[in-house]
Amino acid sequence: MNKNSKIKSFIEKPLWSDVFDDKVNTGIYIFDPEFFSIYSRR
Repeated sequence: MNKNSKIKSFIEKPLWSDVFDDKVNTGIYIFDPEFFSIYSRR
């Protein structure tokens, strides 16, 4: 991150030898329950 806390770059799925910080990139998925009934019909 730069001095303004903006992300300059990140390594997706780094090897342990490439880890240099304690920050992680995370995500979350939120689905409407109807999605599962529609998706399971396919």
